[in-house]
Amino acid sequence: MKKWMGIVCLSLLLCFWTGLLVARAQDQGGVLNVLEALDKERMTDPNQAFKITTLLTGPAVTLNLAQLNKVVKNHYHQDHDEVVYVVRGNGLVTIAGKEYRVSPGWTYLVPRGTIHRFVNLGPDATVVLSIFSPAFDGKDRIFVEE
Repeated sequence: MKKWMGIVCLSLLLCFWTGLLVARAQDQGGVLNVLEALDKERMTDPNQAFKITTLLTGPAVTLNLAQLNKVVKNHYHQDHDEVVYVVRGNGLVTIAGKEYRVSPGWTYLVPRGTIHRFVNLGPDATVVLSIFSPAFDGKDRIFVEE
């Protein structure tokens, strides 16, 4: 029940934050079931570090489904803030040099320009919802030396 409450709260936050969300062109609305999207977009390559699927986007925000299989190396986003909500799995996130263990229900904020990384601690991929503001095209991910 807590997981669904978190997803509902996150959805309300998105609507409040951006006003009106617009789904990708192939979707005909701004509402979707995240768990169904996960089943459809499930990562199949065990050697793949991460898989990002854009779920919803609007002029000021993008909601991505991210499956984090191994380590997402140190990186930052020069022009984007990122809020992450953990749906499944657990991991260790490092934000500006501070480490935090996260599991379902946890959320964290990464302000633009802040170096961060994620290490999956489980046998299966950790699944997160990643919210970028402004809208994210995938290009503002700058990796740095560990």
